[in-house]
Amino acid sequence: MYRNITILLTFSFAFCILITNCTRTEDILGEEEIARVFLIVKQNEPDKIKLLEFPSLKIIDDDYFYSVNNYRISESTQIAEFREFIFLFQSGSHKIIIVESKSFRAIKEIDWSSQKRYPSSIAFPNATSAFISFSNDTNIAVLDLTNLGIAREISLNYQTEKLNSALNYVVALHFKENKMSIIDTRTYSVVKVLDVSDRPFDVEIHPENNSIYVLSLGKGKIDTLEPKTEAKISIFRFPNFDLETIFPINLGNISAINIVPTGLVVSNKFFGFISTNLGLLRFSLNSPYNLQRFIAGSFTNLSYNYKGDEIISVENKGASTVIFLIDGQRATVKGKYTLNFILKLIFPK
Repeated sequence: MYRNITILLTFSFAFCILITNCTRTEDILGEEEIARVFLIVKQNEPDKIKLLEFPSLKIIDDDYFYSVNNYRISESTQIAEFREFIFLFQSGSHKIIIVESKSFRAIKEIDWSSQKRYPSSIAFPNATSAFISFSNDTNIAVLDLTNLGIAREISLNYQTEKLNSALNYVVALHFKENKMSIIDTRTYSVVKVLDVSDRPFDVEIHPENNSIYVLSLGKGKIDTLEPKTEAKISIFRFPNFDLETIFPINLGNISAINIVPTGLVVSNKFFGFISTNLGLLRFSLNSPYNLQRFIAGSFTNLSYNYKGDEIISVENKGASTVIFLIDGQRATVKGKYTLNFILKLIFPK
C-alpha cells in the first residue's frame, strides 16, 4: 500500500531568532533535533508557501514557490507527496500544481476551472497512478504518473471528500450520503458501496492491510439545524470489506454527541490517534474501544510524517498554534512547540 500522504504539521526545539514569531518549549524526552526544513502556510497568508527551518525556527524563504518559479499561486488547501512529486492543491481555483520534490520547480498544472471542479483528495494505490476526488463532482480522475496526464475518469454516484488506498483498492468517503465506495484499481470500477456512520470524513488503513478505519463526525456538528448524532469509528476487515465493529467516540462522561473529531491517524500496528475539540485521543489497535485522552486541548488537525514515523498534532490556541510531536512507535510525546501565529499547513521538505 502506498499511503495517501496528506497535510503534515510539525515541531521544534529552539528559540525563535528571526521573524517567525515562534517560541521555544522544552523538549520532553531531551532528544537532540536534527536540522531540517518544512514547507508551511500561515492562515493569514494562504497564497505563500514558506520555508521554515528547524530547530532554529527561522523562515528562510518567505515565498518559496515564487522564488523558484517566479509566479505566484492562489490559496493552498492541501499538500501531498509521492516519490519525486509534490502535489499542491489550489482547490479554490480548481487546480493542482505538481512540483519536483527536490527543486520545487513546477512541472505540471492540472486545471479543472472550466468544469468548476474542486479537487478534494488524492490517493496513490500503485507506482503509476494517482486517484483524485472532487468535493463537488461524482467522478474520480485517474492521473498517469508517467506523463502527468489524466488517463481516465471513474464514475461514482456521490461526491467524494476523502480517498485512501489499500493494495489494489481505493477507498472513497461520501460525507453527505454516509457511504463508502471501494474502487478496484485493476478494473477501474466500483466493486462495493457500503453504509457508514453519519458524516464520514477521514479514513486510515492498517499498516498490515488487514483493517480499514473510518472516522465519522456525526450530524449536527456543522449544520446545527440537524439533530446531533454520535461521532463514531467504524472498522472494516480487509480485503473482504465486512464490518467488524462500530463504536462511539465517548470521552469519560462526555457523550460522543458532543465530541467533534477533526482527524484520524493509524501510525503503526499498535496505536491510533483521533484529534477532537476536547483533546487528542489515543487507542490501541488491539482494543480500539478503550479511548484515552492523551493530551487535553482543542485539536484542529492530525497528520502522520512517514519519513520519521512521527505523529504531528496541532492544538489551536486563539492566535497561536501549539505543535505536539509524538513518537509513532512508542506513542509518547517527544516535544511541544508554540508558534505565535495560526498555522494552516506544514509539510516536511
